[in-house]
Amino acid sequence: MHEEFLRGIARFREQYADNLPWDPEAVARGQSPKIVMLTCSDSRVVPHLTTSSGVGQLFMLRNAGNFVPRPGTGSSEEASIICAVDILRVEHAIVCGHTHCYAVAALNGDRSKLDPALIRWLENAERAGAGASPPAQVEHNVLTQVARLKQLPCVRNALTEGRLQVHGMVYDIESGRFTVYDAASGTFVWVDERKPSK
Repeated sequence: MHEEFLRGIARFREQYADNLPWDPEAVARGQSPKIVMLTCSDSRVVPHLTTSSGVGQLFMLRNAGNFVPRPGTGSSEEASIICAVDILRVEHAIVCGHTHCYAVAALNGDRSKLDPALIRWLENAERAGAGASPPAQVEHNVLTQVARLKQLPCVRNALTEGRLQVHGMVYDIESGRFTVYDAASGTFVWVDERKPSK
């Protein structure tokens, strides 16, 4: 196994051996996150760090391109979202893309030399319009996946019942900042510059 990875585990244990940065008893009793977040597998995307979230606060799903497979296909994504929405009763569902996403670039590029498994996976998304910039392609994919998320029966039911909100976000890997889709303006706005909710 990778030595730096193992040393990281050892450093964590040395630093927190007698004082974990979470309540062990509370963690053992269960979880009650308010947010389920689907983001990319990209190693540069670190949601718990960049959202200052602790143990038990984010129910995380990750895959290449933050895609939502079609309902009823038995995907791990749908199963996990059912757990989050129907069992844990989260209040917010977030699809979060990121800048410089390989899957989005592959989706909008020449697929002829890609592995067949990756080509099949890309069928869970749609190309952005011709000439769209890479950032616009990422935003297009986020909105596509938000629409697909809303098609999942558990999400559709929770939205109808008024107990869930669905959001689209993009993480900028250079700056560590997020944009969120603002339906009123039809644009993505910086989270730290948006108007506060009433």
